[in-house]
Amino acid sequence: MKKTLIAVALAAVAFGTSAQTSTLQRETDSPTFGVKAQWNLNSPTTSYNEPVSVYTNGSGFSAGAFYTIPLYRGLYVEPELSVFYNTVIIDTDFMQALFTDEKVPPQGSLRNVGLRIPVTVGWRFNLTDNMALSLFTGPQLNVGLMLNRYVNTTKRNINLYDQGWRRLDAQWTFGARFYYADNWMAEITGGVGMTDLLGKSIPGNFRRNTFAVGVGYIF
Repeated sequence: MKKTLIAVALAAVAFGTSAQTSTLQRETDSPTFGVKAQWNLNSPTTSYNEPVSVYTNGSGFSAGAFYTIPLYRGLYVEPELSVFYNTVIIDTDFMQALFTDEKVPPQGSLRNVGLRIPVTVGWRFNLTDNMALSLFTGPQLNVGLMLNRYVNTTKRNINLYDQGWRRLDAQWTFGARFYYADNWMAEITGGVGMTDLLGKSIPGNFRRNTFAVGVGYIF
């Protein structure tokens, strides 16, 4: 009788452990594919030989897909590919200094379309039976497809790649992701500019810094 009770108790413990981890274990045990969308805040680091600032904060959005590859005990590596559209506002004082004859102060912005390719390493851990959290960090490559300067007085776009701006730049990204009910997730991420977007022939410095809030679905 004692042996039977011990066997039943061990079976119950094993079943309870399995039930507790099964809800969110699928993603950590095998590679998974997901999609996400983000809202972006852009805050570039700039330096120019000008008496006023040139660029201020802007915003944008991105959408893409990611592939999570489990490594060991919650550790994972995750490549991602997303398309982004970002803007950066040209400072009003700088615009007025450029267009002194304008009766109405002109407004302008940089409009950037491109690809983001981060490869991050993260650590995921369960909070409850149906909630988990992960922290991640890694390098990110940005590939510019379009970068235009738009001024409302001229009503036209000027291609900055034709003027020496670089199409490729790198950031170091980091963030946190919250998982719910095995398929849904929300995250916040930040990216610090590591390379200059301005070509060697352009005086000054322009590094891309971003902050993003996003939601996604894991298949």
